[in-house]
Amino acid sequence: MLDKKIYRYTDVELLDVIRNAKDSLLVKKAESELKKRNLTELQLQNLESEYLKYKDYQEKRKDEPLTREEWLTFFFLPFSSSPYGRKISDSVTELEQQRFVKFGFEKKIKEAAEVRTWAYIFWFVLMLVIGVIIRYFNIRF
Repeated sequence: MLDKKIYRYTDVELLDVIRNAKDSLLVKKAESELKKRNLTELQLQNLESEYLKYKDYQEKRKDEPLTREEWLTFFFLPFSSSPYGRKISDSVTELEQQRFVKFGFEKKIKEAAEVRTWAYIFWFVLMLVIGVIIRYFNIRF
């Protein structure tokens, strides 16, 4: 789920782990942690309603399209370049793509791939036009 210690999970995240995790050891740890928190019956009922909202919100986020800022980022920076060289993959678009995969933003993953394809075409055509202009006007550097 998340890359953090079990005691740092929120109550809703603990309930999600208890209900959906496949690792029995993790489920036992989550149950133990939830019991340590000594929630009252009213708090447990409230937790149940918060959990339902959490799952609903999680489902809605899967179908959200790219925002304008994300779209522009993938269009103008489609290349996986890093200022630190090829060994460290920390370009903006790669990090965004990893975030989409991590949180299950299926629609954003598809749209990002499409935008990157259009961006590659755009940059190729732009370089081609610049090359033709330089050649036509005999510009020398």
